[in-house]
Amino acid sequence: MQMTDQHQTNSAEVELTQAVHNLAYQLISQAGQRVSERLTAYMALPHQLNQLNADIVAAGQLDLNDAIACEQHLWRLAKIFPSISYIGFALTDGSKESGAGRWIERTQLSVYENRNFKGCDYATDEQGNRTHLIQSYDYDALSQPWHKQALEAGKPIWTHIFTADIDDVEVADEQSVQPEDTSSNVGYQNYVAVNAERPLYDKDGKLFGLAIVDVLLSEISKFLGTLKVTPSGQVFIMERDGMLVGSGDEHSIVHRVDGRLERFNALNTPNLAIRSIAEELQKRFNNFQTIQEQQFDFSLNGDHQFVYVTPWQEEYGLNWLVVVGVPKSDLI
Repeated sequence: MQMTDQHQTNSAEVELTQAVHNLAYQLISQAGQRVSERLTAYMALPHQLNQLNADIVAAGQLDLNDAIACEQHLWRLAKIFPSISYIGFALTDGSKESGAGRWIERTQLSVYENRNFKGCDYATDEQGNRTHLIQSYDYDALSQPWHKQALEAGKPIWTHIFTADIDDVEVADEQSVQPEDTSSNVGYQNYVAVNAERPLYDKDGKLFGLAIVDVLLSEISKFLGTLKVTPSGQVFIMERDGMLVGSGDEHSIVHRVDGRLERFNALNTPNLAIRSIAEELQKRFNNFQTIQEQQFDFSLNGDHQFVYVTPWQEEYGLNWLVVVGVPKSDLI
């Protein structure tokens, strides 16, 4: 009788363990699929907008030398698509740049003009017309490495992810700034973005400009934060070198090193669970470059962690890893 009871107990424990495993992998694989689908839709829009703008310019329907016409066209697009941080055009001779978007806090939608390396940000009314100058500053757009990357590629690409202190702008024309906006500290403090960029060619095949859309990575993190897979579950995205693209936890993916804004690598983030998962991946596969779809579990502080990893790629060069991890203690 005692052996029978023990056998039944062992069988029940095995069944419970298997049920927990099945539930864990069902939850994390569903979450991973949902993230991949969202990324595919979210990251497709910027290149679609660049293609639209390139077609409009090629058809002669928009003159890039007409700053007002350009910024109002871009303002209308930015209004329709609230996920876009910045959308613009830049001429390759550096003489003109036009844009619209949401890179300035305290302002719903702004427009931008750069003429001969002098950038100006303007507030707008409900029709996209300039109302007043917010700030002006010296800025050479095409000297930025992300724009250089697009010009060198000669085709539509995603640039490298970059960080910028948009709040740290030296106002070059304070006399023109409205009194309530005299501080230059009006931008995003932690601006981390990746650009969709498309070179523009004239009818003779000569390069003359760029179509540009900025995508803020903070929007990706906001979405990941809505995925409550389990109370302590982790959902994060990283590049193939381990640099974080987005994270659903309360820690930012950026920090300051000697006053400079830098992204965390998954291997040095303050989030213990993310760091431990990344370390386990590195231990199992030596690096992140060759990882394909994986499911595994490992022990962290006496608690089993169930992990699902899936690659996410698209045609313009992004190659990321979507990672979901949940502890066993959340499931029993």
